[in-house]
Amino acid sequence: MEIRPGKLMKEAAEVDMFPGFPVQGYPNRDSTIYIEKYGLQDVKTMLRGTLRYKNYADVVYGMLNLGLLDGNPRDGLVIGKEQSWASIINVLLGTKQLRDDDLRIIVKDKIGSNNVAYQGLKDLGLLSDDIKVTLKATPIETLSDYLAKELVFNHHERDLVLLRHKIRVEWPDGKKETRDISLVQYGEAEDGYSAMAKTVSVPAAIAARMMLDGDIGAKGCVVPLTKEIYAPMLKLLAMEGIRSTSTSTFE
Repeated sequence: MEIRPGKLMKEAAEVDMFPGFPVQGYPNRDSTIYIEKYGLQDVKTMLRGTLRYKNYADVVYGMLNLGLLDGNPRDGLVIGKEQSWASIINVLLGTKQLRDDDLRIIVKDKIGSNNVAYQGLKDLGLLSDDIKVTLKATPIETLSDYLAKELVFNHHERDLVLLRHKIRVEWPDGKKETRDISLVQYGEAEDGYSAMAKTVSVPAAIAARMMLDGDIGAKGCVVPLTKEIYAPMLKLLAMEGIRSTSTSTFE
């Protein structure tokens, strides 16, 4: 059964996994396909999801409903032409160049009268008649190019990567255990590496080094699900400052 990403994002809800971080979570497509891959055939519930700052999903879902995430060329949007965001939205909605209150009414109707989404779109300049962009091949390419320039970090800002595993275990003696494994990785401000860059590139570099040293002998596309691969990788990641913390509680 196909599950539309937009539908899952609509189910985003606030989570309290990381006190002090106002985040929300939503499912990543069909999580059950990972039960066999992880060797968890006896598991009763399996959920893989995404964590984002609060209100993120509302704004992106609004973009989806307006057609801004469309990966196909659209009639009326000519590559290389300079056009305002308000004009682009009108083309995507099939309206006749509405402005101000008229555009606000139709946009709110399209995104379900979601004030958070509307305010987010407005704050990003995506409803402005003054901000003009050069059109790319598709709406999502135009949006991506614009946001890549608009949302650049200031010198004092840095990114953040959060990872959380919550595992509930029912032992044969009837005891119930909850294991929480968390990772909080900050990027470096100014000219340092971002958290995303570090958490993606460092594991890849470690894996490459392990292959060169003969620690990984398997050939082809290998998923690091065996202890012989992931145990030394986790140890080496900790030496690079990328480490998780674990807690365990019993009911």
